Amino acid sequence: LLMRSATNLRRIGTSRTRLGEGIRYDAESDTVFWHDIPESRGFRQRGSEPETEISLGPEAAFSCLLEDGRFLSGGCEGIYIDGHSSGVDFMSDAEVLNDGAVHPSGEFLVFGSRDKHEEEPCGQMWVLGRELNRLPWTFTVFNGPAFSPDGETIYFADSPKRTIDAARVDVEAQSLSDRDTFAVVPAELGYPDGMICDNQGGLWSAHWDGGCVTRYLPDRTVDFRIALPCARATSLTFRGTTLYVTSAENENHRSRDDADGGLFAFDTE
Repeated sequence: LLMRSATNLRRIGTSRTRLGEGIRYDAESDTVFWHDIPESRGFRQRGSEPETEISLGPEAAFSCLLEDGRFLSGGCEGIYIDGHSSGVDFMSDAEVLNDGAVHPSGEFLVFGSRDKHEEEPCGQMWVLGRELNRLPWTFTVFNGPAFSPDGETIYFADSPKRTIDAARVDVEAQSLSDRDTFAVVPAELGYPDGMICDNQGGLWSAHWDGGCVTRYLPDRTVDFRIALPCARATSLTFRGTTLYVTSAENENHRSRDDADGGLFAFDTE
């Protein structure tokens, strides 16, 4: 009863990614950005124009625009600026950066890492603002993160545990605290991956190996789910009331219409 069909579901662009990730929308330039992590490719689609490739650094998993128009991205070798290493050494050899999001104020970035083999809880989480600070939490595969519209709550996942956590955000101190479990994903619905909040505070979560997107209400209940043609939905962004969803190839099976690895969009309320 919770599963719904997507409204006006369509395939966007022509690119097919091995592991599509890190999708974000910049309203000022009306541009959607996303990544193909293992191929070290970035994509940009402005308005209704065809997508073009951009360089973001080796295996870049997430990116954001800086005030001066440059790209900050994170990948297997740390933080990059316009595809070049920042030279800041802060990770262990056992981990690679995996996901990140900018606070609604634009003042700081929260990002995290995963174990290279996705087996041990050696992934970490950082806040990059006035300083670079590491949080006292570990992850096997850090994913998400997403901020509530008021910027006072952050959601993030440890995907192999099938858990989505929430934490309180102190905007002035640029710090996080009071981490607790927000939701647990049933095994038959795969693993929580990328997330985004809408302007009503609803949290939309992509399901890896679940073939759907779930909308949670702020009180932690499931509002509904949207079925997708791809098995591995990975990351989400809003462009107005349209939700964009990246996906990954699925080595376990190939969908009939090659949906896995595509970029999709559907209308929301």
